[in-house]
Amino acid sequence: MKKWVCIYLLGLATLAGAESPQRLLIVSDTWPPYVTGNPVRPGFDVEAATQVLQSMGYDVTFKLVPWKRAMKMVEKGLADGLLDASPNEERSRTFYIPQEPMSYSVSTLFCQSCDTSRPITNELLKGKRLIVNRGYNYVGTLEEDPDIEQLPVDSFEQGFAALNAGRADYYIVNRYVGLHALKQLGIDGVKVMQGHVAEPSPVYLLFSRQPRLMSLPTSFSKALSDFKKSSEYQEILRKYGLVDE
Repeated sequence: MKKWVCIYLLGLATLAGAESPQRLLIVSDTWPPYVTGNPVRPGFDVEAATQVLQSMGYDVTFKLVPWKRAMKMVEKGLADGLLDASPNEERSRTFYIPQEPMSYSVSTLFCQSCDTSRPITNELLKGKRLIVNRGYNYVGTLEEDPDIEQLPVDSFEQGFAALNAGRADYYIVNRYVGLHALKQLGIDGVKVMQGHVAEPSPVYLLFSRQPRLMSLPTSFSKALSDFKKSSEYQEILRKYGLVDE
């Protein structure tokens, strides 16, 4: 009798374990409006990633940490996913990268005394000072040009404060992020260029290279692609005043 009771209890425990959702810890740094840190409006990529993973049966926890630490956490397996990262060769060796991007980043220049209609070229910035964010993987050649002096900063607040104070001529930032930051900071004297630095570049939810997550990028890509066709996704974009790119 005791033997059958033990088997029954073991079966219940196994069933309960099978029904319990697998937990995922997703990390990123603030990158509003993609990632905001606001519990009511956490960011449109945070909301999209959370809804997709929950629909796949995962219990998702999102945590804000500085960008470099976030990358290290996922690299070491202390977190499961890194939200809104641009791909490169090193990251393709370090993380699992889904085929479907979360969204796209459109980088442009912000300035004070400038003609916003001028084309954005290396020639425009020669002899100028360009603000860049440390640890960011930019698309294009502006930040690699030795004739363009760089002023590295650790946050968008620092970057726009430096630009507003006249410590630099231009600031390379994602268009949506820059406009959101200016609104939050209450800065009126900074303008945004009409053009963009390069073609829109995709950003992804990168996954830690843990054996248990090996198949997740493929299934997540399919679920995310389907979700982008839904009314729920369009509602998220409308909530943040964005359009589907």
